[in-house]
Amino acid sequence: METNSVRDRFAAMQKQRTFKSVRWLAKAMNINIYSIRKILNGEIRSQRDKFLFQAVLEKLGLTEDQFFGRATTVQKQSAETKVDSHKIPLYGDVPAGNPTTRDGTHQPDEWIDPVPGLGRKRVFALRVQGLSMAPRLLPRDILYLEPLDLHLGPKDPNRPAPKLLFERLHGRIVAVLLDNDSTLKVLRVTPKPGTNDYDLHLVPINPTYPEIYIEPHSEVRFQGVVLKSLRDETSPAMSF
Repeated sequence: METNSVRDRFAAMQKQRTFKSVRWLAKAMNINIYSIRKILNGEIRSQRDKFLFQAVLEKLGLTEDQFFGRATTVQKQSAETKVDSHKIPLYGDVPAGNPTTRDGTHQPDEWIDPVPGLGRKRVFALRVQGLSMAPRLLPRDILYLEPLDLHLGPKDPNRPAPKLLFERLHGRIVAVLLDNDSTLKVLRVTPKPGTNDYDLHLVPINPTYPEIYIEPHSEVRFQGVVLKSLRDETSPAMSF
């Protein structure tokens, strides 16, 4: 990560009053001021530094693409196809059951209409496949998700990624790539008493399915958090 670029962008944001001060940011995130100053100066070298950088962006309501001024995949696809700017990309099915290997597809299957109440949020859509989230979510339900793109590699229990990255996702339904297997579950964050460490579990709503413990050595990418769902009421009723 280019030190000067990161430092200059944070300096411009502070000048534009995107955040009040380094001290305010440290207090708001409950992280010491020296660690925050290191990130704002662009000194991002270790994996922990990268996690903290993501946490700072999360606190400021930005993605890395927005921070660096990069066009997202959705924006690029929209420009190439000249689709209606109000449409939302639907990226196919997400397994609401046992994790299923992802096929690597990154282009939308189709572009669909938004639903009321999401305002101008950046959103993508997935279609439910499986019954692990029943009766809340059923097969063929359409999910509208806020992109996350939070990536965790093998965890160092002495220096885990900042918990605040996940606190707002506790109890929320998330789409996850776990060791390259895709699944849809409720995220549970369980702090370990007396430490900065925590456990992450992916929990189904349907009790006939097992919950998934995210092992410390796992690679996990949180792709999105569900904001709304839409049911196709023409689908047959189902029994459980």
